[in-house]
Amino acid sequence: EGTLIPQDWVKAAFNAFEVLGIAPSGEKVLGFDVADGGKDKNAVAGGQGVEISICEEWSGKGSDIFASTERVFTIAQEHGIRRVRYDGDGLGAGVKGDSRQINQRRHREGKPAISFEIYRGSDEVMDPDGEDVPGRKNIDYFANRKAQEWWRLRTRFLKTWRWVTSVQKNKIDPNHPVLRCEPHEIISIRTAGIADVQQLAAELSQPTFKSREDGKIIVDKAPGDSKTERMPSPNKADAVVIRFAMGVTPTMPKITTGLLNRAKAFKRPGYR
Repeated sequence: EGTLIPQDWVKAAFNAFEVLGIAPSGEKVLGFDVADGGKDKNAVAGGQGVEISICEEWSGKGSDIFASTERVFTIAQEHGIRRVRYDGDGLGAGVKGDSRQINQRRHREGKPAISFEIYRGSDEVMDPDGEDVPGRKNIDYFANRKAQEWWRLRTRFLKTWRWVTSVQKNKIDPNHPVLRCEPHEIISIRTAGIADVQQLAAELSQPTFKSREDGKIIVDKAPGDSKTERMPSPNKADAVVIRFAMGVTPTMPKITTGLLNRAKAFKRPGYR
């Protein structure tokens, strides 16, 4: 009940490119979900364009964020990836400084830099006046960025399921319409090479959603009846969400009276 992404939709995305006759294209990007400690695990997911061909998970227990960030660099280099998006909430905030240090070392070694971009699910929604759900402004429909990005991933799976199932039905009945969309709007999960792809499928269907009192959508990634019975965090699925998250929009500082007064102070004679 309240499942955000049904299993049928997830399974339709398995090797969807092969079913639809599409070749992977576009930039190679990796999503990095940072472990918050304890039993939680680190995870990465990504690939070329809208295909997920890489998905790995490892324990963060007994190690620091720096070691995990180094592992992400290794994975990215092995797959020719130059861009990583990471979860900046919680302990993930430390990835910014760690990635900068590692890139400085890579520069001294003559290796190319790997860009690290921050994503925060706790942020306000992106494109507040836009309509990810037709007829509803994003600011009026989603409680936060996390809900918005999970919903956008849901839409990818829905479009994939519609296209794949309509192609399968068209093979049986040529009169059945094929429900195509733009290839960049779907998602394809390459099952070969992904360890325990069924776990990834289960995690993608784990989150639930509901409307808050103000009508905005919230997403529960680890549903359960109580704190002790709650499901573990879907780290691999989170990495997929982070990989597809919208770009970070630079923010300009607010020009306030206090800021202007401090700026004027620099013009005073003898002020240093």
